[in-house]
Amino acid sequence: MQLIKVRKNEQGQQVVSARDLWKFLDVNYDFSTWIKRRIEKYDFVENADFTMVHLIPQNCGIKKGGDRKSIDYILSLDMAKELAMIENNSTGRAARRYFIQCEKRYRKLIDEKHSKEIQALQENDSSEFYLKKIKALEANYEEVQMLIKELYEESEVLKSTMQKFNSRCTWLSLLAGQGKRLIKESQAEERRLKYIKVIG
Repeated sequence: MQLIKVRKNEQGQQVVSARDLWKFLDVNYDFSTWIKRRIEKYDFVENADFTMVHLIPQNCGIKKGGDRKSIDYILSLDMAKELAMIENNSTGRAARRYFIQCEKRYRKLIDEKHSKEIQALQENDSSEFYLKKIKALEANYEEVQMLIKELYEESEVLKSTMQKFNSRCTWLSLLAGQGKRLIKESQAEERRLKYIKVIG
C-alpha cells in the first residue's frame, strides 16, 4: 500500500514531495507556511535535505499576471521521516514507519542488484580476475626480491667497510703502543743522562 509516493531522483536517491506529505499529515494551516517554518526551525539545508521546484498546474489557463505557478519542495527520505516525526500524531508516526519500510525495501533491492552484478563478474571474468591477481602477486614478489638483493649488496659493502675500519683501528692501536714505548724509553734516557751529568 502506497501511503505517499516515493520516487527516485536523478542520483538514484529516494525522495518525497513535500506537498504530498503535507496533505497526508493533514496539517491545519497552509503548505507554504508549514514548510518554511519547518525548514527555518529545524535547520534543513537546501540542495542537501531538499530542493525547490516550480510547478505549473495543468489546465490552469492564462490569468492576470501570467502563468500561475506553485512551489513544491522535493525532500530527502531522511528529511521526510523527520518532518513526520515532528508532527507527533498518528498520521505522522504512520508516515515515518512507511518511509522506513520504503528505505528497507530499496536497500534490499540495491544489495540484491550488487550481489548479482558481483556474481556475474565472478562467473564471466573469473579467469581474467584471477590472472590479474596472480600478475599483481608476481610483480610484488619481484619487487621484494630486488629489495632483498639491494639490501644484501649494501650489507656486503658495509661489511667490507667495517673490515677496513677494524684493520685500521688495529694498526692505529699498535702504532699508539709503539709510541708509548718510545716515549717511555726517551724519558728513561733523559733521566739517565741527567744522573750522569750530576755525578760528573
